[in-house]
Formats: sequence, structure tokens, C-alpha cells
Amino acid sequence: PYTIQLIAPPGQDLGAPQTELVRHCARAGWPVVDLREPLLRAMREEGRTEFDLYLDAVHPSAEGHAIVAAALERALEQLGWPAKN
Repeated sequence: PYTIQLIAPPGQDLGAPQTELVRHCARAGWPVVDLREPLLRAMREEGRTEFDLYLDAVHPSAEGHAIVAAALERALEQLGWPAKN
């Protein structure tokens, strides 16, 4: 997600593209990870700001990438990846 999608003014839904993507994937039965959730959680619960999580309006910082990577790791583990021997 873009920075503005995380810090949109109240009443503005700037996350509509992700919302539609999540709906489409659900209808198709495809797994999808909405990365807004972990980034917003970091902002709400851990006090991170958009300046902590992004280098500019679109490129995540190292900290932002770490949050995204952890979310993707959790999602892949829930799907059984990698297979445990």
C-alpha cells in the first residue's frame, strides 16, 4: 500500500484497490495478504509513523520491509509452506 492509504483522513477510503483485490481473491479461492493490516497495526499499537515505515510515499523502509516480510512469512506458514518433513 501507498503511505496515503495508511494515513488517509477520516472518512476517506483510499484502500479501495486493496479491498477489491481481497474480495476478488476470496471469490476465486486464492490466498491473499492485505499488507495494510500489519503496517497499520505497527502504527496503532507500536507507535510507528509513516516516516518509520516508508522512505517516501511508495517505498517501504527497512523497518517497513521487515513488517511486510513477517506478515508474508506468517501467511505462507498458514498455507503449509514450506512443507515440514
